[in-house]
Amino acid sequence: MKRLILLLIALAPCSALQAQNVRDYIRRGNRHYRDSVYDKAQVQYQKGFELDSNSVQIRYNLANSLLFQGQPKDAMQQYEKAASLERNPARLHQIYHNMGVILQSQKQFPLAIQAYVKALAYDPRDNESRYNLVVCQYQLEKNPQDQGGGGDNKEQQDKDKQKQQQQQQQQQQKQDPQ
Repeated sequence: MKRLILLLIALAPCSALQAQNVRDYIRRGNRHYRDSVYDKAQVQYQKGFELDSNSVQIRYNLANSLLFQGQPKDAMQQYEKAASLERNPARLHQIYHNMGVILQSQKQFPLAIQAYVKALAYDPRDNESRYNLVVCQYQLEKNPQDQGGGGDNKEQQDKDKQKQQQQQQQQQQKQDPQ
């Protein structure tokens, strides 16, 4: 029992030092982010991430820096992981709103709508999320073929075209004398 207590006492400064380092990386990253030096912010957040991969704050900040560097796919991965770890409604609102922005910019309107609905569930007073939700709904109504699935829509078009060609061939065979 004494050994366990001594071990815990010996390890306590290490974990406190690690926590201090993580905070330092977040602070440095935030300074770079405020100065719009997103690549340097990303480096600092990644260093903190190496020490604490379950930090929602690091993931969220890293996602924001990636988004401002034009890396929406990587940002989305960080937002998704942050959303799975986060419990604070205000931060969940921000995460889902940003996910909606990415999806909307990629014309993935059904998924963007889902993200904005989740954002509004955590903060129903947010007019920006509400506005973006309405814009996505309008875009989806205006262009129903724009379902945002990317390749899925192309695949369906190819299947429809193939089916139409088969029907034409069958009609020609019926009309041709044998």
